[in-house]
Amino acid sequence: MAEFLSDEWFSKVGEAYQTSGDLQMPDSLTSVTVNLTVKTAMGEVKMAMKKGIIQKGFVDGADVDMSMPADYAYKILVSNDWSVGMRGLIKRHIKLSGKMAKLIPLQAYKPSQATVEFCKRIAEFTDYQGQRAAGPQAQTATVPTPQGQRSAHGERSHASQNVVLPADESPHPGSASEWWYFLGHLNGTDIFGNHHQYGFEVVFTRADLLHTEPVSCIYWGMLAISDITRGTFKHDVNTLNIQPDVLPPGGGFNINIGTMHGDGKNGVCHISAGGFSDLSYTMINLTLSQWTPEALHGDGGIIDWGPFGMSYYYSQTRLNVTGTLIDHGVLVFVTGIAWNDRQWGDFLLEAFNGTGSWDWFPIQLTNNTQYMLYFIKDPSGHIMQKIGTFINADGKATNIDPNSISKTPLGTWTSPHTGVTYEQNWIANVPGGTLKITTQIVDQELCSPLIPQFSYYEGACTVSGTINGQDVTGYAYAEVMHTMTWPVDTINIMKSLLGL
Repeated sequence: MAEFLSDEWFSKVGEAYQTSGDLQMPDSLTSVTVNLTVKTAMGEVKMAMKKGIIQKGFVDGADVDMSMPADYAYKILVSNDWSVGMRGLIKRHIKLSGKMAKLIPLQAYKPSQATVEFCKRIAEFTDYQGQRAAGPQAQTATVPTPQGQRSAHGERSHASQNVVLPADESPHPGSASEWWYFLGHLNGTDIFGNHHQYGFEVVFTRADLLHTEPVSCIYWGMLAISDITRGTFKHDVNTLNIQPDVLPPGGGFNINIGTMHGDGKNGVCHISAGGFSDLSYTMINLTLSQWTPEALHGDGGIIDWGPFGMSYYYSQTRLNVTGTLIDHGVLVFVTGIAWNDRQWGDFLLEAFNGTGSWDWFPIQLTNNTQYMLYFIKDPSGHIMQKIGTFINADGKATNIDPNSISKTPLGTWTSPHTGVTYEQNWIANVPGGTLKITTQIVDQELCSPLIPQFSYYEGACTVSGTINGQDVTGYAYAEVMHTMTWPVDTINIMKSLLGL
């Protein structure tokens, strides 16, 4: 690992550049003038360039000035939307001068696979932690060692009585069920300069419901895109396979299900999907990175999950996202925020047969704080248990008193696909204030025409409210699960999808 913007880092970038394949840079553009100001959730990005001449992908003879927050600069440097290499002089205070390494936003440019791999290599050896101001590491009462601390080799350690990372990022062969559950909110610009906004869901579920371990188990992939700009929702929940677990050395995960892929370790994840058969959204390729600690929920990473039993549970609540997707044939460069939810345990054992449902809200505010709110229901739909976690801007996670959280639905929506009625739009009460959670698209139900009894609501939402007298805004997802009997319904669903 190399500290971000250190001499060693520049040397490694140079080595990666020299050994890369064809990055397909533009050969020549003359008299390039750029005057750009972009407002982002992390601050304002400004770039001014006059009389630029691009030759072989580099800017020469230009008067260039660029400024941006350090976090945003890092996102640009490891994203997939490079058009040039890293020979430019980048100062530690994030100013560019002379030769420049930045995508020229006025040209239609599609990165080659070599460019994508080049950027991934940079992300793998970059130690961003070294750029942070010195200070104490965040800790929680249930974690005896500092959360998110990196070793001299850049490995992130995270241990509690119940969860050890990166080991617990891997599949658990002794566990009946688990998932890697990615949800996020993206802003994008296509190659013609048009703006796009999306919500996304990429889920990898592993279940030993057919008792085929240690030889193999069921892997189930789910993909959904909420196109906020178009006001449309697209999903596919029919990707399943029976395959062996992959346990990467030293922890982490590496999962392939059909055209869906996910890998990750130590706070950096990559997820991709071939997309939908109608070619509406294809070639989804995202890099997600988090430098704050993972949040351990409940008792050091274990929760009592009501009628479903005990579950190990942690989340990455502040993942920065960069990447690309193809929207109806047009390449879109995207950035945003995401959340990865990790649960595993024996909560779907046949001997248990828990019956119930839940509502779940991962909330990400623009002040860099997050909330996880879980409302678990009995077979009659009454809330029988509440679990809440607050994560501050430094990544410190604190359990919320269940008596201090509540939710009030503001309406309902009945699906024309399944006939199921779901709550929609909520007022959530949390310590110090209230949050209004509003769905961005009404119909965000995931269902399969092959399995009529399987459906749930997973919707991208906006958030507004007041906390401790301060106005807050942000984004969330709302997961509304209707009453099912676990694991009997789950086993039947998976067997049907697999044709068993």
